[in-house]
Parts: sequence; structure tokens; C-alpha cells
Amino acid sequence: MERVKLVVSERNDTGSRESRRLRKSGVIPGVLYGAGEHAVPIAIDSKDFRTAVTSGQGTHAVFDVVLEGRKKEHHAVIQEMQLDKIKHVVTHIDLREVKLTEAIETSVGLQIDGDAPGVKTGGLLETVIHEIQIKALPGDIPERLVIDVSEMEMGDTARV
Repeated sequence: MERVKLVVSERNDTGSRESRRLRKSGVIPGVLYGAGEHAVPIAIDSKDFRTAVTSGQGTHAVFDVVLEGRKKEHHAVIQEMQLDKIKHVVTHIDLREVKLTEAIETSVGLQIDGDAPGVKTGGLLETVIHEIQIKALPGDIPERLVIDVSEMEMGDTARV
């Protein structure tokens, strides 16, 4: 699977005031949590992040994070991403370094695909869950799980 390279800069100043200043200049503040190392405050260009997320696996991608001025790559996944409730833009990102040979637990969204014949005859398609917890190698995590309901009749149940 193709991984996306993400160049970030280490930031020295932290706190709310500094984070607001970064956001105004088009930079997303974040933290890179390493495997057994101290957390590193980082800053990510919002355009670079948007490009990285829209290619490949989306928010479930394994990123090759490179700190500016250093050569070592950190394989990382998004642990948490905070969004502005009004503007719907990313305001903070937590990246977690992972080992590509160890399975991790994460949640994956479910996508309903197809038109159920039972709905066409007056039934109701009820979705109880919208995401599911999975455990897999970081490179094998899908962006979403697709459930085909085109063969479902009235009274049928799909279990995930």
C-alpha cells in the first residue's frame, strides 16, 4: 500500500495563544506521540495536510511523518482530529507513531450501498451503528467498510 509523506515542523511555543496564531497563518497545531519517546509538539501546513488526507486511505492512512531538518521517518496514524464546529476545519491533530508490524485498534466507518428491495415495498432500513472497531495492521486498515443491502428483503438483518 502506498504511504503518504507528511513534512511537519517542530514547534517550541505551545499554548492557546500560540495555537491561535498558527491557525491564523494557515498552520494546524498538533502533537506527535512516539513509541516510548516524549511527545513532540508539531505544526502542519493545512494545505499539505489536506492533500495528504485526500489521497490514498484518507484519515486512516499511515503517514510517513518527517520533522523538518531531520531524515528519520516516523510511521504515524491520526489518533485524534479536532474540528471547528462552525467552520468545519481541522483545529488540532494528534498523530500516534506505530510499528508497521504490530496490529492496532481503530474505528472504521460503515457505508450502506445499494437499494434494498424491502425499502421499495414500504419497509424501513434502520442503521444502528455507523462505525465499527477493528484490529489490523496499520497498512491494512480500510477507509470504510461497505455493506451491500441490494439483496435485503423485509425482515432481513445484516450483522457486522
